[in-house]
Amino acid sequence: MRFEWLEGDDQAGLEAWDEFLLRSPRGHYCQLSTWLRSFRVYGFPFSVLVARRETGGAIAGGIGLLRLGRRPFGALTAPVGPIVEVGCEGAVRPILEAVLVEAQRRGAFLVQLQFPCSAGVVLPALLPAVDPPDQPPHFPGKWFPVGTAPGQMLWIEFPQTPDPEAWRELLLARFHPMARRNIKLGERQGLELVEASSEPQIQEAYALIERNGRERGYATRRWQDFGPILLEQVARSQATVLLAEWRGRYVGAHYGVRAGRRYSYLMGATLREHGNLKIGHFLHWSAMNRARDLGLSGYDLTSGGPRGVMRFKMGFCPQRIPFQPPESYVLSRWRCAVFSAVSPWLRRHKAVVSRVLSAGSHLLHGR
Repeated sequence: MRFEWLEGDDQAGLEAWDEFLLRSPRGHYCQLSTWLRSFRVYGFPFSVLVARRETGGAIAGGIGLLRLGRRPFGALTAPVGPIVEVGCEGAVRPILEAVLVEAQRRGAFLVQLQFPCSAGVVLPALLPAVDPPDQPPHFPGKWFPVGTAPGQMLWIEFPQTPDPEAWRELLLARFHPMARRNIKLGERQGLELVEASSEPQIQEAYALIERNGRERGYATRRWQDFGPILLEQVARSQATVLLAEWRGRYVGAHYGVRAGRRYSYLMGATLREHGNLKIGHFLHWSAMNRARDLGLSGYDLTSGGPRGVMRFKMGFCPQRIPFQPPESYVLSRWRCAVFSAVSPWLRRHKAVVSRVLSAGSHLLHGR
């Protein structure tokens, strides 16, 4: 394998990396350069290590890493990875070894990794296993929530039939009877599906998602922070934003991302002030049909959520596939100990974490 580091301003190299992630069944949306770049606004730059079978050849694997803080309290974290093409599993360990060498060169005290594999589960999207390097010492657990993947898949594999009507009936038959009923009820409510393509449409969809988060008590990224990334993803056909329109008004939104030949649901919103229109079922079912039209192999509901959200998602009867627990490589025990002492106060906001780590670096270096 030939290794090459790509920095965040390497447009041509990162476009090739993104195409690899879209093409390979093992691609993951958290490794897309657009997703990694979305954390720059919080002070976290990124790098991508790509592996090729030969110099200048096609990408066979790699890993994208976010960089947190600066010396001596810098760290590297991979949202999920490494990603390697089917048949290139032997590249996993050399990729990890190259990451650890780079971490030491940068003076990092920690490397956090989330491996895309699951015990006892065989799926094209997953590595069969990971044999990580023994040194430096590593421990199970996650130190940083920044950019991390959900840690699981809620996987719905599509039927293998070219006939759209047969495909629809086969997939519906896998769902819970109540979910099937709600999908059909939603289709009879007069809801219209709109695929957002213009900036005003996409911004309006995201405004619904932000509003939904405020009303239900969970955090979403601000449009000012995430909007440019979302617009780029849609423009590059990495993401699809769907809107449910009812009587001339948008009443629901759905944001999903393409990678690994699958469609991953990330965020959504429904308005409940117009009665029980089954907007959520309508949007998810529409997204699955859109994914089929794109030639994708399945639909990933990704994360869980509160009891009501999880009950809703499980109505589609996905296969829950938990990832192997994250691993953290400790490159400096004393710096890990110092960071552990202060980390409970730094976890609430990504921007605060970045500023404190950077300020600590300046103080320790007398600047």
